[in-house]
Amino acid sequence: MKRILIRDDDVCYFTSPEILNRLYHRLLERSLPVNLSVIPKVSCSTPLPFGTANPYFDGHLQHEPFIPPEFRGLLESYEVGDNKNLVKYIRGNPLLAVTQHGVTHDQSDLAFLSGEVPNSFSEALHQGKAVLKKAFGETPTFFIPPWDRLSLPAMEVLQSEFLGVSTGFTRRRFLPVSDWGRYLLRRLQHRGLLRWKGCLLVTHPFDLSRFRFPNPRELLPHVILALEQWDVLVLTNHYWEYLNDWSGWDEARLTAWDAVVNYLLSREDLKFDTFASLEIASRSNGAQGKNQ
Repeated sequence: MKRILIRDDDVCYFTSPEILNRLYHRLLERSLPVNLSVIPKVSCSTPLPFGTANPYFDGHLQHEPFIPPEFRGLLESYEVGDNKNLVKYIRGNPLLAVTQHGVTHDQSDLAFLSGEVPNSFSEALHQGKAVLKKAFGETPTFFIPPWDRLSLPAMEVLQSEFLGVSTGFTRRRFLPVSDWGRYLLRRLQHRGLLRWKGCLLVTHPFDLSRFRFPNPRELLPHVILALEQWDVLVLTNHYWEYLNDWSGWDEARLTAWDAVVNYLLSREDLKFDTFASLEIASRSNGAQGKNQ
């Protein structure tokens, strides 16, 4: 039985529950969980980390595309709990598991994750946790680094604050030299889990973004291949990618996602999981267990 985790990033104050429901209602109706990567207090002034030469919406954006056009560049931040409809939707669906996606998803997050200000960021992490607990009733136990950025100083802080971290390929320099061999072996074996100092690192081979797959027809073949290769697969989505810059559905991409869902539901050998339950199962296997 292969484990699969559906992860949707950038859920925040601006997220419409109708969008999430369109993407995931078929999974939820079958009692299959979805992991939401939630920004506690989203900043509207966040520039794209790769500058103006970006792949989104003809390359004209200068700010993160998960921010609606009328809010981009404003010097404002919004707590996710102030979106009452979103909070009601998530609280009303126990199969929607909340993880913490940075704090504000801005340059301060980037500075911390890059290792520039690790020690001074602990209070911000606590504030982010408090925002999510107030909104959803539970303290998040998993952290999703914005932009998949990570560093050894940041990991030292995160492993003391969370049970696990989910990111893209963990570069070996993010770990102590003593763990490089163990990490490289698991990467060669396409194993997505590595436990470090009690913290579970969960890596994913790619996300389903326009940046990675500008042609949506490429989504399903890559998902099929990844399922054959990986023992634990995290499928990373971004709900806003299925919109034409907030002005309506991208029908081609939506059709491609529906095809992915159809395929996943046709597989009887998949266990849909949350990060929390994956972490518990991983601990029960022991530090050197099958998926470690």
